[in-house]
Amino acid sequence: MRETEMPVTIGIDALSDALGAEVVGLDLTRPAEESDVAAIKAAFLEHQLLCIRGTQLESDAFARVARYFGEPQAQLKRDQRVEGLPEVSILDSTYKSP
Repeated sequence: MRETEMPVTIGIDALSDALGAEVVGLDLTRPAEESDVAAIKAAFLEHQLLCIRGTQLESDAFARVARYFGEPQAQLKRDQRVEGLPEVSILDSTYKSP
């Protein structure tokens, strides 16, 4: 490891041979280390789907995590956008069963 590299502190566990991996040991409520962001980006490219269990995120944290993968775009449904975060919208199911 080069002096400027930080060790990865998370785990990436494949969920199947075809698709998906689980990221373990990542606290999404806090900004991630650069090495961990690089690891989850690489895992996403390899597995095409990531499962990060157990954390409900506030809108600002969700936007921060989205930026790990690129620059989010403003949501088209302006009436559902989170105030101050045009890249985050709240989706609510309107389907009601009889």
